[in-house]
Amino acid sequence: MAQLGLGAWFHGFFTVAVFSALGVPGLGSFPSESLVFLGAFPFHRFLTVIGLGGLFLTAGYLLWMYRRVFLGRASENSAQITDVTLREQLFLVPLVLLCVLAGTYPTPLINLASPTINQVLSSLNKEAK
Repeated sequence: MAQLGLGAWFHGFFTVAVFSALGVPGLGSFPSESLVFLGAFPFHRFLTVIGLGGLFLTAGYLLWMYRRVFLGRASENSAQITDVTLREQLFLVPLVLLCVLAGTYPTPLINLASPTINQVLSSLNKEAK
């Protein structure tokens, strides 16, 4: 593999992780966040808006942290940081691919969780009656 520069692989993997945590479309957490907020809004509008506020605060914190870690001025100790090794790349690349796959094609994961979700909903409906 070509050398991309000091910390380039780590920076790339960390970027995918941060943007996935933000709920960016096409990455892992976007389908779940959108389903939760779209499903909750018709029943609990006020609580959903509060939850969205928490989501925005989290996004602000993550972007602030990302800027300080990767876009700020390098410290004296940053020269000691090494990039991701080949073994770590072999572990992280499939995780990134799964994150992208879960964000772009979440149907298999939703189908996997559907029986459990239906069972929980049916037991909640029985208790509500």
